[in-house]
Amino acid sequence: MSQNIHFGDYPFAIKEHLASWLHWDWRLPIFGQRVLSFASKFPPNLDPTRPLKIDRTNDHDRKYMFNEWIIPSGRPGSGPTAIWDKGVFRVLGEKSMIHQLAHGNLRIYVIGDRLKGNFSLKWIGPGEHNWLWIKEWDDYADSLLKFPNVLTQEKIMELERKNHTPKGSRSLNLFNKPRMFF
Repeated sequence: MSQNIHFGDYPFAIKEHLASWLHWDWRLPIFGQRVLSFASKFPPNLDPTRPLKIDRTNDHDRKYMFNEWIIPSGRPGSGPTAIWDKGVFRVLGEKSMIHQLAHGNLRIYVIGDRLKGNFSLKWIGPGEHNWLWIKEWDDYADSLLKFPNVLTQEKIMELERKNHTPKGSRSLNLFNKPRMFF
């Protein structure tokens, strides 16, 4: 399949988010202004032998899909969030995205800045929250490639400047080692 963007492709974003724990948030638009959302404890990869367990989370508003910011203290998910990957995807097969999701197996072709190729999103149950994100074997499969994190100390400082976060915020010292006071 070509890497050209086609009419009907859907935008996607994967965000690296340091809230109460470091995780990656998947954002796939599906319901108009609503965005289907998943979270993983581990970063995405291009290794077909390492599927990722991802948990279905609450849908989000589409306006939050591509923003990078520090979610203020006291709000759900407080902490820095930055784009880890973005691009477009298209649904593979004859069935619609909603039909495939309802049957627990969505196959998509991704054209992202980092992720490329065929992926499957498979429901593993029990309950609606348990899914696997699986890289399929194709020309982009790579078991050795490891992507660096985007939430570096420099990126967090940039987000603090951009969002006018007070210097005493929780995020400022995320990467500093604990200090001993005597």
